Amino acid sequence: MHEQPNILLLNHQATILDRLKRKLVERGYHHITEATDGHEALRLMQATAYDLVIDDIHAPKIDGWRLARIIRSGVLKTSRHTPIIAISAVYSHHIAVTSARDQGINRFLSYPLEDDDTFYSAVTHCLEDCRWGIHKPTLLVVEDDDDCMNIVSRVLGYRYDIEVATDGLSGLEAWQERRHNLVLLDVMMPRMSGLDVLREILKVSPNQAVVIMTADSGNTERMEQLMISGAVDVVAKPFRVDELRSVCELATRRRDSIIINEQFAAQVSSMRSTMAELETQKFALDQHSIVGIVNDYGTIVYANDKFCEVSQYGRPELIGQSYAMLLSDHHSDAFFAEIRDTVVQGSVWHGEILNRCKDGSTYWIDSTVIPSVKNGDDSRQYIFICTDITERKLAEQELHQQMARAEEASRAKSEFMAMISHEIRTPMNGIIGMSNLLLDSDLTPSQRDGAQLVCSSAESLLGIINNILDFSKYESGKIDLEIVNIELHQLVGDVIKIFSIEAKRKRLSLEYHIDKSVPHHIMGDPVRLRQILINLIGNAIKFTEQGGVTVDVSMPKECDGKITLLTKVTDTGIGIRPEVQDKLFQSFYQADSSTTRKYGGTGLGLAITRQLVELMGGAIEVISESGAGSIFQYSLLVERSAGVAEHDESHLPVPLKRFSGVVLIVDDNVVNQKVTEGLVRKLGCKTKIVSNGVEALEAVAREHYDLILMDCQMPVMDGYQATREIRKREGEACRVPIVALTAHAFDDNYQHCLDAGMDGYTAKPLHINSLQDVMAQWLPVVGHEEIDLLASDSASKQIQSEPSSANIVTDNCFTQSVLDQTMLVALKELMGDDIGVLVTTYIDDSQDKLDAMKKALQLSEFPSLYRLAHGLKGSSANIGAPGLAELCSSVTEGCVAGDVAVAKQRVNAIEKEYVAVRRCLEQDFVD
Repeated sequence: MHEQPNILLLNHQATILDRLKRKLVERGYHHITEATDGHEALRLMQATAYDLVIDDIHAPKIDGWRLARIIRSGVLKTSRHTPIIAISAVYSHHIAVTSARDQGINRFLSYPLEDDDTFYSAVTHCLEDCRWGIHKPTLLVVEDDDDCMNIVSRVLGYRYDIEVATDGLSGLEAWQERRHNLVLLDVMMPRMSGLDVLREILKVSPNQAVVIMTADSGNTERMEQLMISGAVDVVAKPFRVDELRSVCELATRRRDSIIINEQFAAQVSSMRSTMAELETQKFALDQHSIVGIVNDYGTIVYANDKFCEVSQYGRPELIGQSYAMLLSDHHSDAFFAEIRDTVVQGSVWHGEILNRCKDGSTYWIDSTVIPSVKNGDDSRQYIFICTDITERKLAEQELHQQMARAEEASRAKSEFMAMISHEIRTPMNGIIGMSNLLLDSDLTPSQRDGAQLVCSSAESLLGIINNILDFSKYESGKIDLEIVNIELHQLVGDVIKIFSIEAKRKRLSLEYHIDKSVPHHIMGDPVRLRQILINLIGNAIKFTEQGGVTVDVSMPKECDGKITLLTKVTDTGIGIRPEVQDKLFQSFYQADSSTTRKYGGTGLGLAITRQLVELMGGAIEVISESGAGSIFQYSLLVERSAGVAEHDESHLPVPLKRFSGVVLIVDDNVVNQKVTEGLVRKLGCKTKIVSNGVEALEAVAREHYDLILMDCQMPVMDGYQATREIRKREGEACRVPIVALTAHAFDDNYQHCLDAGMDGYTAKPLHINSLQDVMAQWLPVVGHEEIDLLASDSASKQIQSEPSSANIVTDNCFTQSVLDQTMLVALKELMGDDIGVLVTTYIDDSQDKLDAMKKALQLSEFPSLYRLAHGLKGSSANIGAPGLAELCSSVTEGCVAGDVAVAKQRVNAIEKEYVAVRRCLEQDFVD
């Protein structure tokens, strides 16, 4: 090649020829020969050897396709290997690439060029690498026989870019990822038959070229079935080389022809539609838009009726006048210079202009200025298409601010809903499930009382969670109160007991006092009252490091059967600055960012509390100063419960059905597996457990199950994909019921499950009653028994008979505060002798995750760190280590923010907490 390469530039349009030549000269290519038709180019190539040909597909006399074939034929002996770049302003990319590949063209470019770099890159690559062809078509060979695979590779490797798969499912996954030009598909294969793969491919891409390879070509019925299924052709095994090549070439060309014809038909249809709509669009444009045309000198040469109406000038007053007569003094000279420079260079300018009317008033227009060339000469004209936006401009700034606030609020709420659904409902499965199993075992009175408190608190918390997830109902006022009889003293005492362990851990006193005048029984919504107290007491303990928290309930007045209930929650915590107190009850608001980083939280609790209080007809306020603690107090107007005895607790047995069948449990969480297994076996069924979708497919292939409980979120293969694969492989006659187990609490998730082929849906945490309802739909009932899910022992009665004032002082932490003792008792009751194995598994897995977290942190691999922390959080919560789980949650938040310092601090804290958790677990459960 010459130091300065010789380039032949062929194009029949003078403007394009000149533009391409200028681009080449700008990059230092000066030996350029021009030709305006294919005949002229051919004569030039007979006389001179060129290093590169830039070919016009639509050149007259001899078009670009024919010229390329002549060059490649070898007629011009010195030019056979000359690289060719083809350019077209008509052909679609796919059509041109397909044709260019067959003609031996090296590169294809659409005009106008996408950018200068694309053109320069094509020129450089072609001068450096003269190999023919844009790229090979791709071929996917799905064949489990190595000999057949080798034959195909040797015979077709020169023509195709080949990818291989040795079973049906792998082949389908490879096609889904790459979408090959041609698929060669064996009929009999492991994991998934060729016919099933063919059907799945054609569902997605009906025009995909698929050739079936079969050794059963003599079977007419078999061949007919293959062709009816959608195969383009069939090739018999053992292969004949010429037949294999011919069948594949015809199939590839058929696919290209289908795509080319479809694109051409679409182009013709679009052109016809465009022509038919032009007049209508022009009429509509004139009715709505201001349209004007000016020449190179800024003289108005056209103005439509709308232009005249808005400017207040008649058409004779505008035509022939300078557009400057309409300009106001609002814009600078540089503003109009920018417009002029933009359109002179051939680009479109868009912006807003303030013009002046005939009477001196002004109006805003949203303007688009389009450069064009007048027919008959080379002088330029500029078309103005404008819309009167005067009224919109008056309110635009305020509107943008409102939209920004609304979008931010919506985004924050959506993120909160997604986070809270996943983070809370999953561990609730372990709490509620194991609590119910624990209540069904032999317990001492004090143990039963504690287990009942855990269960009732968890049920109440679940109701609260569901309301939080549907926060929009609070905002729209669509929440209905459930007015029932409430034992107020017991409700307050139960809430206090919920926080007693946390208060003990922080060495705080936790007290509550109920005035003697307050009735034991009132009418109200117990779930909402619990939620209010939980939010306020939880906040008080969270923000208090020394001293304690006190809850006082009093009745300031009573009138006509209505009583005013006043509740105060007082703490000795950090207090609240006066300037932020008014904002505390706003949604997603927190006092300051430093508090958020230290204490966590969503900023939603107090907003929900205020909405609930107001929904009950009450009011809430805060009295506080920074560093001196806080008092949150709210008043409610309620009624006494009429005709209710002081202690009328009843303990009715709950009917429990027993079923017959074998249930497959698919879940990747060990604790969830054991809880679900325990509940299913308590309802009379046998179980089999697997940990992901792939294992589920293998289990279903080996034996029949009467019901499958399928977790949705799992590694390797999730529940949705596993269900789809099961449905593909089974017939309607042997369809096994599949019920989704998911922690997602949104309504649209139900439809997602049904779309995947599932038959039912139940949300985590799993309760024995909800599981019983699910199983009753699919399994036969073989018997009944009754269990008492309520505490009925003397300890319960003793608690109910406590005086209305109590003082719970928690000055000393117990030695194993890193573990939730109630959770561990329930877990041990459920696992029995296997508890040691489970704890050992947890310890080993957690150590591995912790080591991997530290490595990911060193490499700043936040996605990996997030995944590991998320996994450790779930297993820690289920083993009864809430502190460790909470630290893991803070790491995930740091990963989302990309804050290396915060993430490092949290990982160090996790390592210390894990050592304490491990020590306690090994002392109690590991020999």
